[in-house]
Parts: sequence; structure tokens; C-alpha cells
Amino acid sequence: MIVRRLTRALWAGWLACVVVVAVHADEASDAPAYERIVSLSPVLTQVVVDLGLGDRLVGVAEYDNVRPDLPIAGSFGEADAERVLTLSPDVVLVTGLGGEPKASVIAAAERVDAEVFAWELPMRLSMIETTVFNDDEPAGVSQALGVPGAGRALRESWSAELDDLATSAKDEVAGRRVLLLLDANPASALGPGSPFVELVERLGAQSASPLATAWGVLDAERLMLAEPDVVLLLRPGDAPLSGDADGRVAPLADVWAGRGVRVALIDHPLGLLPSTALPEVAEAMVEAIAGRRGVVLGADEGTEP
Repeated sequence: MIVRRLTRALWAGWLACVVVVAVHADEASDAPAYERIVSLSPVLTQVVVDLGLGDRLVGVAEYDNVRPDLPIAGSFGEADAERVLTLSPDVVLVTGLGGEPKASVIAAAERVDAEVFAWELPMRLSMIETTVFNDDEPAGVSQALGVPGAGRALRESWSAELDDLATSAKDEVAGRRVLLLLDANPASALGPGSPFVELVERLGAQSASPLATAWGVLDAERLMLAEPDVVLLLRPGDAPLSGDADGRVAPLADVWAGRGVRVALIDHPLGLLPSTALPEVAEAMVEAIAGRRGVVLGADEGTEP
């Protein structure tokens, strides 16, 4: 028995050494495949930056809030051929429904002899972990850009950040009913299948959405039936709420008058685009669910940190 345990321990130690060496060798073998990158998706711009390749970005899409300092090479999912020509990228990155690049992207890339990589716009948390920056599939961003080791590290840190946040916030968010809205008039809500509803649930809270689909419009009756404790208004880049009379939340005040429902603005630049920045979005959600930010409908005076 002692010999068997000793053998098992030696084997485990040897295997651990092999794994460590393999991981370090993989990271050391990272060799960025491209010098000049154009990203036509803010999601991919964030991934490129998080992979440590931000200095290789030379152009982005219009309204890209991740690197607004860079020249515009087109709009979301579409390329401006003349602008791409002036930037001379050697690769163009894009996301879209179906994961297929549009004709304008293909045409612009051909003019400068650049490669094109296209991914489906991530609509589930699992798609971020596997498709967007996976290190061991040809379709993964880090693999395509030549930095699989960085992709593995990024995926692990991303998942760990969300898990750590959920653990630390457990007592503050557990059981709280959260309704996610894109707008208050009309009340455009998110439901099952939305990555942001998944994120709320991963944090330990409950979705208060009465929807059976990922998105829908709620009338006053369905808003009442939702009975949320907290409403998160996803409005990237918006100014802070000024109180419950603020036009962006005022339509909800009549619905939940006297109930003391807290409404908070989630204004992260990528608040509507699932990406590697989701831990930052999740942190803002926790603050709102825990009552540290937002306005209370029906209160004498609203507050928004």
C-alpha cells in the first residue's frame, strides 16, 4: 500500500511538471501572426487588446468605444474600401450574425491582400469562452492571431474573475429579482437566451423577466407581473441618471409607484456587446443589485453615484 501511494505521488508530481512545462512552452511559442490589424467589431477590438496585441491595431469601426483614437475603417461589420486601403492592414477581423464576412469586407481585404477572419457575434456566455478567444480551435481569435497561449490565459482569467465576483457578492445578490431593460419607453426587455440574463444568473441573482424569448416589449401589466427588486437599464455611454423624474426611467415610475423598485444605469461602453469586458459589466451589475447605485422610483430624491 505504501509503495502504491508513493508510486502514485511520484506519477502525479511528474505529470504536474509536464503540464507546467507544456503551458510555458505554449506561451513562449506565441508569435503574433500579423503586424497591422483592422477590427470592424468592438467585441474583437476588446479581445485583441486583452490578448496584448492592442499596439498592432491600426483601424476600427465607427463608434468603437474600445479604441476611439484609431482611424475609422468602416462601420460595424462593413468595410470602407478606400479607408482600408490607406491603412494597409494584413488582417481584417469582423463579427456578425451567421459568422460570415460581408461583401464589402472581402472586397476591401482583397485590395490590400489582407486575410479576413469572421466570427459569429457571441450571443451566449459559452460562445465567448469557446469561439471568441479559444486557444485550441482554428476558429478561435487567439489561434488565428498566433497567440494561443495568451488566449488560454485570457479565457482562464475571464472565467475566474466572474467566479470570484459571484462568490464575493453572494450575500448581496442571492435571490434578488433583476429585470434587464434596453429602454423604458417602450419597455424593451431581455429574457432567456440573452447573455446578460445569463450573466445576472451567474452572479447568483434571479431573472425577473416574464419573457420566453431573448428579447421582447413589455406592457404595463407584464411589468407589474415581473415584480423586480432591481431594474438594470443597459444604456452604454449614457450620462448618469438625475433622479426618478429622469425621462429615461420616468415611464416606469407610474408602474411601480410605492414599491420602491431600484433602477440603475449600466453605462459601460460594451454594455450591449458580450466580450471579454463582461467582468467589468458584471461589477457594475453587482453594485446596482446590492443597492449601491441607481435611483429608487417614488423616492423624494433619486441618487446616482
